[in-house]
Amino acid sequence: MVRVDVDVHGPTTALEPYWKRSFGSGHAALGLRDDWQAALARGAEAYGLAGIRQHGIFDDDMGVVSLDAAGEPVYNFTNIDVLWDAHVRNGVAPLVELSFMPLALANCSSAARPSSLPACVPNGWVRTGVPFPPRRWDDWRDLVAATAAHAVDRYGLEEVQTWRWEVWNELWGVPGASETALGNYTRTFYAASAEAIKGVDATLRVGGPASAGAVVLPAFIEEVEALGLPLDFVSSHYYGNAREFYWNPDCFAKGLVAWAKSFVPDKYPFYVTEYNVAVGENDVAHDTSTAAAFLWRTIGALDGVADVLSWWAFSDIFEEAGLPTTEFAGSTVGLETISGIAKPAFRAFQLLHEHAGPHRVAATVAVFLSNWDARLPPQGWSDAPAPTTAVTVAGVSGDLELYRIDEEHANPRARWLAMGAPAVPSTSQLAELRDASRVAAEVVTLDAGAVALEMPANAAYLLVGAAA
Repeated sequence: MVRVDVDVHGPTTALEPYWKRSFGSGHAALGLRDDWQAALARGAEAYGLAGIRQHGIFDDDMGVVSLDAAGEPVYNFTNIDVLWDAHVRNGVAPLVELSFMPLALANCSSAARPSSLPACVPNGWVRTGVPFPPRRWDDWRDLVAATAAHAVDRYGLEEVQTWRWEVWNELWGVPGASETALGNYTRTFYAASAEAIKGVDATLRVGGPASAGAVVLPAFIEEVEALGLPLDFVSSHYYGNAREFYWNPDCFAKGLVAWAKSFVPDKYPFYVTEYNVAVGENDVAHDTSTAAAFLWRTIGALDGVADVLSWWAFSDIFEEAGLPTTEFAGSTVGLETISGIAKPAFRAFQLLHEHAGPHRVAATVAVFLSNWDARLPPQGWSDAPAPTTAVTVAGVSGDLELYRIDEEHANPRARWLAMGAPAVPSTSQLAELRDASRVAAEVVTLDAGAVALEMPANAAYLLVGAAA
């Protein structure tokens, strides 16, 4: 028996919606697609998506940089305008990842700029730019400054002040860098970029290092301060891995606090600019209630620790392992499928958006219950008997509404499998999947101020009631 006691009239604490401030996406060029922009609009409306972070704003498929007859850079912001217009139209503030190096500027040999330098070779994750330094740092500095100035000219300073600019991604291609070493990142990539952003306007926010782990954060902060560089936030990435033997329900949150927040002084906002229930594609957890249970528990645990918690990613219109070829293709990392079918994690964020107020206890009480299972036998998630959770609520009048996300509720993947897992569902099948994805309220009556619920493993339940 698990018992949860809630007093609606008890002490309150502030609850900032830090989990809405950014969501990840695939590479920037995907944002030129109509279906990507439709997914962005759905996210903003349904679960309060307020920011987007994506790779490759300067990749060659965005067409930003070319060379004139004299070999000097020329800028074209047409595709960036299409992308950012969609953001601003939906009230979404970009968290601009300044990446990657256009071939015209890269310190390597390519068809765009052949030379005796080593060949420009992507690292497997970069699409059409490259993870290389520039030939001339002034070129990179000018590109970043011109991009930020263009944003201010097009959208106004007040709007762009709500954006954030993050320098590079996971130290890819930085000379001398690794998961445990910065190389020359701070003195080159970061210094040039931060100076360029602040040169446009001192109120624009810039930070980094967008590292793959927290080990390099102390050195980064030390170097930034020693060089007198501007720093408005510190960022890193952290992933759950549900297949590791050490996993337990609080592993992610405890690890993040111990690894990262302990390295970041309170004077710097801390941004987790990538996280998810599991790292990479091909983990069924992305498509099941497991992700919903994980994110509710994580958001509660990291309140006051992270200033931004950016789920990677918001849509399966995502190509790191190739664009999906089936509706639930290898459990791609998005909150919705490539056809826009909402997954359980989408519904979990939606319920938070609709029912989580600015305080932990307020006029309307929302009890978010998350049974995030620790045990991982070889055959998959534990199918142990569902424990009974007794919830007692003081100060509530009338019946409660119960929302369930589990194997039986808000589970479109199960319906898709029952259809025979069609690679490309028909129009009627998509309608059926959308219906299966919905989360609906059930009425529950309190008995002497309490209700008993049986929650299966990796489920997320919400109780909503009006304060007396």
